[in-house]
Amino acid sequence: MPGIAKEVRANIVVSSWSSSHYPFQTASSFEIGKLLWTMLLIGIACGGHQLAKYLKIPAPWLMGSMVGVTVFQSSASFYMNHDFVSWWPDAVMIVLQVLIAASIGGR
Repeated sequence: MPGIAKEVRANIVVSSWSSSHYPFQTASSFEIGKLLWTMLLIGIACGGHQLAKYLKIPAPWLMGSMVGVTVFQSSASFYMNHDFVSWWPDAVMIVLQVLIAASIGGR
C-alpha cells in the first residue's frame, strides 16, 4: 500500500495507518442474536430499496439498501448504546462482492 501511495503522491502516513488499523468489527463466531440482527438488516435493506424506488433515486437496489441499513444501524447503536454486530460468513461476503462487482461492471 505505501508503494502505491508514493506513486500517486498520497500521504504515506495516512495510507499506512488505514491499512493497519481496520476499524470495523467482524463477527467470527456464530450466535443466534447476530443471525437475527442480520435477518432484520436484510429486511431493512429491502425497505430501503422500496423507499428509494418510490423516491426515484438512481440505483435504488444499491443506494436505498445502503442508506437504509446505515441509518438504521447507526440509530439503533446510538439509542441502545450498544454496537450491534451482524453475522456474515467470509464466503458469503466474497460471493456477494463478486455479484455486486459483476452487476456494476456489466452495465
